Amino acid sequence: SFTIVSYYNAGLTSNDNQFRLFNSRGNGSPGTVRGVQVGWYGIGAADWRQTLIDDGLGNTIDFQSANDNLLDGNDHVTALTFNTATGKASLYLDGSLALSITNSNLIGANLNPTDNEWRFGIDANGGQRFTGTSYNNSIYSTALTPAQIAALTINSSGDIGDYRHSNDWQGGVVGSTA
Repeated sequence: SFTIVSYYNAGLTSNDNQFRLFNSRGNGSPGTVRGVQVGWYGIGAADWRQTLIDDGLGNTIDFQSANDNLLDGNDHVTALTFNTATGKASLYLDGSLALSITNSNLIGANLNPTDNEWRFGIDANGGQRFTGTSYNNSIYSTALTPAQIAALTINSSGDIGDYRHSNDWQGGVVGSTA
C-alpha cells in the first residue's frame, strides 16, 4: 500500500497541456508497463488520465473520469492512495475525494517499476515535464485515510524533496527503489 502526495502550482499554462507529477512507470500503453504515475492531461479535456496504476499484465486503474482543470495559478495538493489488500485506488484533489476505483486483479500485484526508478516532474523519457512549482512531495508506505488526506493542507511539510523548473530544465527529481 502507498500514498503519493504532491503540492504544486501549475500556473496558467503547461508544457504540451499535460504533465507528470510523479512517475515510476516506463513509457508504453496502459496495461503493458508495470508501475505508477500521477499526471494531468489537458488536450481536449481537463482530466487525470495520466494517473495510472499498472501491473504490466493488462490490469490497470486510470483516472480519466476525474475531471478538474487545475491550471488556475493557485496552489494545489494531489494525493493518490492504493491499498494492495483491496485493490482500491483513490485520487484526492485539494483534500477532497475525486474518484475511487477498485480492481481486484491488482490485489497483491507487483507494481515495482522495471527500471527501479521513480521521478517527480517528468516521465520515463524526460518528457511531459511539469513546468510550474512543486514542493513537499511525499511517498508514504501506507494508504492514508480520508481524514489524513483531508488534513494535508497547502502548508504541510513533505519528506522527499522540492523542485522548481521551466520548459528548458532537463531533469526532475529521480530516485531509485533498488
